[in-house]
Amino acid sequence: MPPHAETTSGPPAHSAAVTATSVARSVIVATVLHSGQLTLGSPEAILPLHGPGRWSLVDDHAVSSSLVCATVSSPVSDVVTVSTSQTCQLAITIATGAPTTWTLRNIP
Repeated sequence: MPPHAETTSGPPAHSAAVTATSVARSVIVATVLHSGQLTLGSPEAILPLHGPGRWSLVDDHAVSSSLVCATVSSPVSDVVTVSTSQTCQLAITIATGAPTTWTLRNIP
């Protein structure tokens, strides 16, 4: 079965970081490459991550990113790790106000 990727618009469930004026995009991440663009009109991306897995986050301008697993939120920089049987959400937000492109790659 091929990896599943789905994009939807609207506020993510269980995310306190989204404001009333922002539009979040969600993607189900398996083991493939995913990327997106953050703009002032859509300044945040929410990515559900299902463990186990390790991903590399690369961006072309500064972003603020955090990983929320259950009720624990942790800042992340360039490597995101999710343990076995965990489902977490990675929130990526523009940090400088400049549009940015982000890429999330699986680390084998």
